Amino acid sequence: MLFRGKTFQEAVNKGLKYFDVTHEMAEIYLVKGTNSEEADSVDEFVVEVSPVSDIPANVDGNFRLLYREDGVYLKVNPPLGDGDGIKTEDIKSKLEYKKVKDVDEAALVQAVNAKESVNIKIAPCQLEVKYPATLAVEIANDDKSAYAVMIPPDGGDPLTEDRAVSIINENGVSAGLDRNNIKDMVTKNVYGIPIQVARAVEPQDGENGYVEYNVDVDKKRKLSVSEDGTVDFHELGLIENVRTGQILAKLIPPTEGTDGQDVKGNPIKAKAGTAARLPKGKNTEITEDKDRLVALKDGQVNFSNGKLNIYPVYEVPGNVDNSTGNIRFVGKVVVRGNVLTGFEIHAEGDIEVNGVVEGARLVSGGNIILKRGAQGRGKGVLVCEGSLVSKFIENCKVETGGDIVAEAIMHSVLSSKSAIELKGKKGLLVGGNVAARNEIRAKTIGSPMATTTLVEVGVDPELRKNMDLMVKKMEKEKRSLEQVNFNISLIAKMAKKGYVPENKKVLLKKCVGLKAQLEENIKQNETGLARIKEQLNTISKGRVTAEKVVYPGTVINIGSSTMHVKDPLEYVSFYRAGGEIKLGSFEK
Repeated sequence: MLFRGKTFQEAVNKGLKYFDVTHEMAEIYLVKGTNSEEADSVDEFVVEVSPVSDIPANVDGNFRLLYREDGVYLKVNPPLGDGDGIKTEDIKSKLEYKKVKDVDEAALVQAVNAKESVNIKIAPCQLEVKYPATLAVEIANDDKSAYAVMIPPDGGDPLTEDRAVSIINENGVSAGLDRNNIKDMVTKNVYGIPIQVARAVEPQDGENGYVEYNVDVDKKRKLSVSEDGTVDFHELGLIENVRTGQILAKLIPPTEGTDGQDVKGNPIKAKAGTAARLPKGKNTEITEDKDRLVALKDGQVNFSNGKLNIYPVYEVPGNVDNSTGNIRFVGKVVVRGNVLTGFEIHAEGDIEVNGVVEGARLVSGGNIILKRGAQGRGKGVLVCEGSLVSKFIENCKVETGGDIVAEAIMHSVLSSKSAIELKGKKGLLVGGNVAARNEIRAKTIGSPMATTTLVEVGVDPELRKNMDLMVKKMEKEKRSLEQVNFNISLIAKMAKKGYVPENKKVLLKKCVGLKAQLEENIKQNETGLARIKEQLNTISKGRVTAEKVVYPGTVINIGSSTMHVKDPLEYVSFYRAGGEIKLGSFEK
């Protein structure tokens, strides 16, 4: 390894200190300057220091050329232990590289077969062909990064920072130079290890265009509760009416972005933002200037499947029974009577029933509003993309994309991607299995008879599945990166000896490109994984609250934690902290 100093002794001392050896335990060769202490004109001394003591049991044989006044000598150190011997072809390759003339073949054979360290003259006196330190530069396949391996000098001068930059430029790298890395590599003598010497200036992509809505596409229920606890199911705040010609939405255009530059100086084009599309649905129209969406009819506005629709209303004056058959409609359905067992209603808009829903199936692309309630008798199914509001729900299966609001829920299986709330005089939740993504609120949960009631919040199986897949992918890429780094380190060891076969140079180029790609993939996966974990943590912050009492027989699940209620608990809330479920006071 090379060491620098203002004097010869300073350079030598740095090497001895680095290896923690004495003069007697090291070989010292002067690379630059003179070992005369009177040479005041020398600006810098460079020496090569190699420890020779404490040699491991198994050491490969090695050799070096010595240029003296009477000829060229070959210094040979035979292998120790099970180390590999010196190969004749390696010496000949070195002699050819150094352009040594008139080699004595017999002396060469004698040197190779030596059983101890010897200096043997193999050629007449001649000037040494010296090679200065240099760089092997590799540009990644995508031209977004460049790496350099510094090759030590062979009799010549060490590399300077300016010369390193020139070599990098000569190899086609003209932009994005990392001067700090280049300086460190040169001044700290980092030989044989790929160092990143340039990186692309990444483009700044444009921002996507978006749609600005003039109507409420994320409606929230606004129930009115009187002083006596009665819920007014006539004023739900879930329906938004629009008039013909009303502007529903307008486009905000995208931006262009800023170009970057690869290490060769070529521009990297930024991606312009993607233009948004107006969510044209039924009974809507895009204006001539292409940037606004207007209503074609009076009616109810509904946002579903990424489109704004204006729906008229289909009204059933009596019951849904044999006189009507099953109903499938593109808009809102209003039933003035009951929905009898065995019948179905499928609506792209809201479903509103003034009577009772029996063992029927209701599927809505909007909200479901049941003014009297649902008595499913084990056959009732209620599914909607929006919210469900009902007087009571008994023996039904319910799935909603929004909230579920009722005065009483009994012996039913419910799943909400938002929240479940029991309001009104009773506010009762008893029996069955009730699950919500965010929150469940009630006055009373369970019964004095210890009816089994399973209450669950903070669940999202799809997020969990995505996280598991991402973890497996990242583990596979990390294993691949370890193999690539191992290959690079092997080639780096060859470079320290001053000669790298051509096939290994090709492998190094492939490994450097693959290393950059794997590191980028791992970085992106770590970012995505952190985002999913943050979402799961947010979900796990769901709460279950009871204004009056929670009876024994109730099982509370929040995320992956479970609590069995064994004693009546009053005015209580359940939340997850530190991996377990905690109790707090009721929060309105």
